[in-house]
Amino acid sequence: MCKRETLAAPQKAVRGLLAVACAAAAAGAVMSAAAQDAASDAASAGSTGSLVMPGQPFNGGPPSPSASTSPSAQEPGEESAGLGRLFMARASLARTFTDNLYYMTDSAPNKVQAWGWALQPIVAYQDNLPRLQFRAVAGATLQTLNSPGQHDDYADAIVSTGAFWEPFREDRLGLNGSLVMGHDPFGTNRTEGGVINPAQLDDWRMGSVSLNWLHGVSISGLSVEGSISALDKTYYTNQFYSNYLDYNELTGQGIVYYAISPKTQLLVDFSATQVQTPNIYAGEANQGGTLYQVLGGVRWLATAKTSGDLRVGALKREFVGGAQPAFTGFDWLATVRWNPARYREFALDAGQSSQQSYLTSSGFLDVQSVALNWTEHWSPLLLTRATANAVDLKFVNDNAGRVDHQYFGAVYASYSVTRAVSVYGTGAFGRRDSNVVGADYSRADVFAGVKVAFAAD
Repeated sequence: MCKRETLAAPQKAVRGLLAVACAAAAAGAVMSAAAQDAASDAASAGSTGSLVMPGQPFNGGPPSPSASTSPSAQEPGEESAGLGRLFMARASLARTFTDNLYYMTDSAPNKVQAWGWALQPIVAYQDNLPRLQFRAVAGATLQTLNSPGQHDDYADAIVSTGAFWEPFREDRLGLNGSLVMGHDPFGTNRTEGGVINPAQLDDWRMGSVSLNWLHGVSISGLSVEGSISALDKTYYTNQFYSNYLDYNELTGQGIVYYAISPKTQLLVDFSATQVQTPNIYAGEANQGGTLYQVLGGVRWLATAKTSGDLRVGALKREFVGGAQPAFTGFDWLATVRWNPARYREFALDAGQSSQQSYLTSSGFLDVQSVALNWTEHWSPLLLTRATANAVDLKFVNDNAGRVDHQYFGAVYASYSVTRAVSVYGTGAFGRRDSNVVGADYSRADVFAGVKVAFAAD
């Protein structure tokens, strides 16, 4: 999707994705980065899918880099791909520990600690032709825990594919689709603060498809980008309790860029998203409606080491039939990438995003977030990442006026034992403070594992 998404432990899709994806593919996108992004997506199937929550073994640490030609997009020992085909397979096995499995409050007497094992296999294929690029990724995340019974164990999966075509020198077309099978961990979303029907997790499937067009690849003169995307999320277990969380979205977006220098563009960004909620909780207002966003700003590539994107504007959320009061607010986005050296990258991602609310008393989530990441290649064998982020969530139109403040930090290290085998570890800590009694929690997680990767032309 081209619509901006909330940080997911913590990662955010920047508006104008086609320009990034096609430029990276045309320059020889890093295959390892595509696989890493797939790993994050597959892991996100095991997260809440919308909020920054610690506890997932493959996305509890810093996010994977976006596909780019930067060396920071590669794990130690992995290779990049230019024109031609590349197949990659990778499997990660991790030992996991958490001190608060169900996200209980700090004062709760029944907090549960748990050890577990997590396995994540991934296969990826990429074919780069002079004017056509194709990619396909399939992955799964399986985890078992030593909590009583097996109701916390899960198996999530993702299949994703995309094609990018350059029919003319200044035009790019992109088609992407994905299907994710995921779940909400106990203690999050519907089961927050207490479990209803604890025999089974809330499992869901989410499908998405997007079509993108960019005219004006080079930073000169006038460029135009347009996209249309659709998303559908459906819960298929505990439906008597969970079906009110189902929703679908249809988004249209247009961006106009104008170059004021060889490395700087002004832009105007407009998007409209129609949200439908097929199942309305008895006694609550319809959460469906339309979201409008208008932003203006600038993006730049100041040097080969620095790039950024800054946009400010306004948003308006209307609800079907005036079921809830309309919401108008400030909208913004800021991203900065700084590579002071080939082996070092700093990244800032911040902005506003809108998410579907899991509380029936709230129309949607107004999210303000800031994330900082530092990636360092200490040697060809050793890589580390550190991340810190803060997220404020306002439950718009909620009867209790709920506001949450979330904080998350993690460190990650990977060491290549051989060309194909590496060991890694992650330490993560998350906390949520809320003005609603019983919604606070803190949680620490530790993951340590081994990764085996194989690549072939």
